[in-house]
Amino acid sequence: MDLLNLLANIKKEMWQNAEEVEKSLEEAKELHNKRLTNATENTSTAGWGKEMIPSGNLLATIMTMPGRKASFIKALPGFHGFNMGISEKLPIRGALPRAKGNAERLTGAGAIGEGSKRMPTADVTITQKPLIIQVDVSKRYLNYSIDDFMSYVTGEIAASVDADTEFAILNADKTDTNTGNINCVDAKPSSTFADGADDLSLQFDDSIRFHMLDNSLTETIGTLEWHHFISVRQKLGKFSTKLSEMMLLMDSISYHKALTLPEFKKANENGRNSTIYSGAVSNIAGVDLFLPESFPATTVDGTVSKTASNNTKGGFIYLYKPAVQYGFGQDLEIEVHNIPGKGKSIIGTYEFGFAIVNQKAGEVDPWIYGWIGVSPLTISSGSGS
Repeated sequence: MDLLNLLANIKKEMWQNAEEVEKSLEEAKELHNKRLTNATENTSTAGWGKEMIPSGNLLATIMTMPGRKASFIKALPGFHGFNMGISEKLPIRGALPRAKGNAERLTGAGAIGEGSKRMPTADVTITQKPLIIQVDVSKRYLNYSIDDFMSYVTGEIAASVDADTEFAILNADKTDTNTGNINCVDAKPSSTFADGADDLSLQFDDSIRFHMLDNSLTETIGTLEWHHFISVRQKLGKFSTKLSEMMLLMDSISYHKALTLPEFKKANENGRNSTIYSGAVSNIAGVDLFLPESFPATTVDGTVSKTASNNTKGGFIYLYKPAVQYGFGQDLEIEVHNIPGKGKSIIGTYEFGFAIVNQKAGEVDPWIYGWIGVSPLTISSGSGS
């Protein structure tokens, strides 16, 4: 009898434990599903999936808006692959000292002044940052969507890596105070950006624009003229004549304003067939021209205001390409997480790092220089007939 009671108690405890485990699993599943349901592509929310469900839609055609596209990153030679360590120093060797006269020694024992002529060296550190991109989609949306949404999203995630890394290289600034961030100069970025402290631009402490503005490597102009391109390029000193190793970055405001200049327009037309890099739109006086979509309109001092209407000025930057050194600690990995009965999360993760090199190892000429404050093109209305 005691044995039977013992077996009965054991069985009872097993059922109780099983019920508790099942309850915990159900609670965890419910919490995860709530999180997913709050922010999924779905069949009923306008702007977040409803338009892709057949209900009087054209089934044969979907108009896809352009995704984020990279412009200049493939033209940068300082790529260090996909297997970098979490933090690696890149050694930099400077130029050799010039030769000098070697006078004949006529008296005494000759001597060499050791240590008076040396090769300068320096380094920069490339630190990897973990990054993630995620798209959540409901099961019902996947069932009724008029296209292969999963294949489309995974393809776009892969294509976005170049664009997002280029965005960081051009714009990053981790300053998170009420003033001072180049991308949100008049408010605290983590309280202003949609992704808060996780915003891509806040993950890195340097970038082309940040380095340029922080080191006063700029001139401010209002009315753009052709000679401005020549004079700013000249600021790079000896690097300004290494034409194949330079690039010109322009935002849309300065580019369209420049097209009204006869000299620039002619150079733009003549240079279209001379560029060797995919992504370059032309070649201006020997330097490939790129138009990064992530180059923002700014205020007159080259920073971006949280108030969009304040950002009315353009700019352009001449860059010596080796100034950017970058690489990946982890290549892109795409995972699809199935949420039973609810949908899927499509997640891409990778680790990326870069460093800006400028005036290192004895070099005094800048590798980056830009002009800011370019006023936009104004079109005066004429009398129509």
